[in-house]
Amino acid sequence: MSDYETEIMRRLNADPTIRALFAPPKQPRYRYFQTPDGTMFIWTTEKMGDGKYASAIYQPTGEGSRSGKAKVTEWKPVREVRHATRVAAKARALKLWRDHNTAHPEWVAADQARRERAQAAFNKRQADLRLRWFSRTGTWRPEWGPTPEGN
Repeated sequence: MSDYETEIMRRLNADPTIRALFAPPKQPRYRYFQTPDGTMFIWTTEKMGDGKYASAIYQPTGEGSRSGKAKVTEWKPVREVRHATRVAAKARALKLWRDHNTAHPEWVAADQARRERAQAAFNKRQADLRLRWFSRTGTWRPEWGPTPEGN
């Protein structure tokens, strides 16, 4: 490149407004809920190019997508809705996710069983921590219930 072209590029790249005109649009950050069949219910946490938030449903497509054994999954957008607020976009994604899950009660039962196992593991860890505290200090807080010795 000549000195003239280099100087023009330097000036264009120095101005963020001009640089933004030629830059590809930035994909906003997003969060999602996912069901066991792979369907994703997403919402954006940043505004889209039009200044709004979005919620959408994406389903996996391609070889292995139904069995869940695909090495590379392609996502097909099923529905996308724009919202004025991020809270509305998240609420919409959550509602669609819940509606999808109610059509599959076996998923709800499996999810409930997973939650109960996690809660039982948490309760066991808490009991172990309290017993260790009691063995080290000899004190037991009243909100923890009866002492291990039954006093």
